[in-house]
Amino acid sequence: MSVAGWHSDPTGRHDTRRRNADGTWSDEVADSGVLSRDSYDGTQPEPMPQPEPEPDRTAPDPAGDEFDRWLAASVASMRQIQRWIGWIAAIVIVYAVASFLLGMYVAFSEPDPQPLIFQ
Repeated sequence: MSVAGWHSDPTGRHDTRRRNADGTWSDEVADSGVLSRDSYDGTQPEPMPQPEPEPDRTAPDPAGDEFDRWLAASVASMRQIQRWIGWIAAIVIVYAVASFLLGMYVAFSEPDPQPLIFQ
């Protein structure tokens, strides 16, 4: 049998609860060391404001069609830019190879220079 006094609350709603000598639990409760009374006859709290409902995602989005057209045009222009970059890179590579080969031809087709004679 339990002794009368402050004990842990069997309902779990409070820190401790007062147990009477006859074994019943009183309405006296203590939360964080402060004695208080458990009352259910107070005013109800105001209800929480409800969030606005989500917009209907199944309806067609007219702005989406405009975005799709813009995206298709952007992709087409990006592909055109990539083609131009590819052509420019090919021209630069051909120019570099031709310059190298021409330099090699000039370097090896001339006769050896005369040795310098210091007087």
